[in-house]
Amino acid sequence: MFYEIETFDDSPLLRIVMRGYWTMATFGDFMRDCGEAIQRLMARYGRFDMLSYCDDFAIQGPDVSAAFEQLKQQAAETPQNRLAIVTSKALGRMQAERLLGNSHSKIFSTEAAALAWLASPSPTNAR
Repeated sequence: MFYEIETFDDSPLLRIVMRGYWTMATFGDFMRDCGEAIQRLMARYGRFDMLSYCDDFAIQGPDVSAAFEQLKQQAAETPQNRLAIVTSKALGRMQAERLLGNSHSKIFSTEAAALAWLASPSPTNAR
């Protein structure tokens, strides 16, 4: 499996693990499954934060990278949601930094640091 998507009954957190080298078909499947999870979180909480693990996520080809770039534009329209990316690999970090571009998204080398940031108060997050 190229990805795992998990939600929790007691938290507006979307946990994602991404692995491998994706095709556009994989990206489409991911978007469908992620969209379903987001709809559940939005219905229950009215918002969500995302924790994404990317240590085993390969550097992607131009088509998938472009699709993630479009996703970045959409995510910019929902600043109440925060995205924490966990990766300890330098190349993965560089790819993630290219896609991030706002104060609602950060890259971390440890899960503990990412979860602490997501749990901290944010001016745009009503907790």
